[in-house]
Amino acid sequence: MKIGLLAVATLYIFGYLKTFGQELNSVIEKAS
Repeated sequence: MKIGLLAVATLYIFGYLKTFGQELNSVIEKAS
């Protein structure tokens, strides 16, 4: 149970960071 929860949390965090990175890239492109 805990392992499954940890896997879901890891995937969620990874997806969030990926989305955040794309947003950051677009902001940097607009700024430059």
